[in-house]
Amino acid sequence: MNAWNAFIAGISRSLRYWQVLLMMFIAALLTALPLALLPSLGLLEIARRPVITDMADGIDAWQWLDLLSMVNQIQPAGGEIEVQGLNSSIQQGLAGIMFALFLLPAVGSVVSAFIYGGVLLVYSGAPQPFRWGRFFWGCWHWFGSFLLIGIVQALLFLLLPLPLIIVVFSLPGVLGDWSLWLLIPLLVLFLLFWMALFEQTRLRMVSTGSRNIFTGLAQAFGLLFRRPLALGGLYLLALALLVLVHLIFRTGALEFFPAALVLMQLYVLARLWVKAVRLAGSAALQQSWMGRQDAPQPEVQPI
Repeated sequence: MNAWNAFIAGISRSLRYWQVLLMMFIAALLTALPLALLPSLGLLEIARRPVITDMADGIDAWQWLDLLSMVNQIQPAGGEIEVQGLNSSIQQGLAGIMFALFLLPAVGSVVSAFIYGGVLLVYSGAPQPFRWGRFFWGCWHWFGSFLLIGIVQALLFLLLPLPLIIVVFSLPGVLGDWSLWLLIPLLVLFLLFWMALFEQTRLRMVSTGSRNIFTGLAQAFGLLFRRPLALGGLYLLALALLVLVHLIFRTGALEFFPAALVLMQLYVLARLWVKAVRLAGSAALQQSWMGRQDAPQPEVQPI
């Protein structure tokens, strides 16, 4: 199977097993929604003020910046309590935003570690029918292993990709802006390789019924070097699909409320669908290389 056939198979499987995409969306929503409430609660008091409500209806962003600057500077003789209360609300809101941004990667990693065992089990088992019991069994069966992979991936990111990103964006100051045309594509290819390595590790573990992360890493590393064209082509096609999704949704329509709320959720769903296509296409590739129509059964059968 080549990259294009795997891409088409990924689209087919992602649409056939729509329950998987639904669970991915619910998991993303449950991860982001509670954290979004943290800064919202901090800004709730200031949002109730009539003057703020009226201003929010038609004030440009630069005017908001001027307002915040004035709030920090003005200390009227008779309104110190009011200004201090406004300052307190803004500070609580900003603190909530920073706290949410800090927690989001950690919470998201735990949720992903739980759900993607079931996701990959379903995609690897095509054309078997979807069963909720089998899906949740896969979630729990590989949860600990995938959680450990996430920790290893995060630690290695600090040692390899992060320094590389810093170097790439520092070199133009020495070599000139022209170097970005060479460095950015190389960085993108490296980050695609990095993402593929850990995705293929998880998929290899599920498709073979293993929970040994080091065996999975070794097998995934070998696949990337034995089948670079097929895997690389699939990831580039998925990247092109993601760019297309961005071009479709990054329009002026996202700025109009309440249509923006619906479109933003569709945008999140579309991005998750692209990821589902990539994972399902990778599962189809591994199936074709293993020469079987269904994935090997795990040691313990789900009920």
